[in-house]
Amino acid sequence: MEVPNEQRAMFWQAIHRQPVSIAEIRENVVDQVYQQSVPNLINSLIRRSLIEKAKPTLLEKTDGLFFLQPVVMEYVTERFIL
Repeated sequence: MEVPNEQRAMFWQAIHRQPVSIAEIRENVVDQVYQQSVPNLINSLIRRSLIEKAKPTLLEKTDGLFFLQPVVMEYVTERFIL
């Protein structure tokens, strides 16, 4: 069964539990054919409040990193385990 790229990206983020960049998603999650559509994938997940963009701090530059909402992370983790 083919898993849609959005689901694959969410499962991958739930496993890593760290904010990830678009480049990391392109490299590790999305098939080569769909790599150009990763920004659209991210925007779609943001619009539905499934992921958030990390806010940069003074000490570290986190601009362009994305993470799952905590409740979404727990749900996705449970779904992945089942």
